[in-house]
Amino acid sequence: MEQKERFIFEPFEEITDFRMTKCAVDKDPEIVVAVIGEDMPDEYPTPLYLGNKYVVVLPQIIVGYSKEITIWFSKDVHPDTMANLIQEYFMVNFPKLKIDDNTVMGVSEPGKITIRQGEN
Repeated sequence: MEQKERFIFEPFEEITDFRMTKCAVDKDPEIVVAVIGEDMPDEYPTPLYLGNKYVVVLPQIIVGYSKEITIWFSKDVHPDTMANLIQEYFMVNFPKLKIDDNTVMGVSEPGKITIRQGEN
């Protein structure tokens, strides 16, 4: 049986205007493989060492407001590892986010994935 990778999520303490988290795989904790930011301004610079970026728009928790999660990630990390890391981040930070048969996910524009609830 293959052992599931474990991840390390460490907030950037020095950034106070936004919630940003450094993400690493526990077997190489000193290597940051992703940076995840919540409600980041469009002009925020991409970390130099991370080449890919996605924005995930969560379902509206407050009417008229959808939280956006920006994920910058390494091109050198296997896609399955990144998918597991992102899934664990969402489970830890958004435990009330329900993904079920009524959940619709789609690309709303290049690089942006929108998650909606209650649509079939």
